Amino acid sequence: MIVQSRKQPLGAIIRDLKKYTAFRIIEIAEKEQKYNQYLSVFEEKAGAIKRNKYMKVWQDGFHPEIIFSNTFFFQKLNYIHNNPVVDRLVAKPEDYLLSSARNYAGLDAPIEIVMESQQLKRY
Repeated sequence: MIVQSRKQPLGAIIRDLKKYTAFRIIEIAEKEQKYNQYLSVFEEKAGAIKRNKYMKVWQDGFHPEIIFSNTFFFQKLNYIHNNPVVDRLVAKPEDYLLSSARNYAGLDAPIEIVMESQQLKRY
């Protein structure tokens, strides 16, 4: 994920994102039979840590890097876009519905991408 905030520390944003999405993922997995298999994995992962948790969806921590150039930005963006291709989920990055690669390819996308700096140029 590429993100910035002038209002909240990055750690607080990631913490809140993980907390909210983990809650929703567990909620959906408990309601929908086809996702029930993931609950045992979440429970197993929670059992491996000392904190009193019954489910663990996300890994601990995050590894922020400062984007210092257009080249570095697009290196990271391309890495993110190509993850579903590397995992063989799709043939092309823009085929993955929830990827910003769709925005860059000019396709309909469920997530709006906002670029604050007009200095960033595509590839």
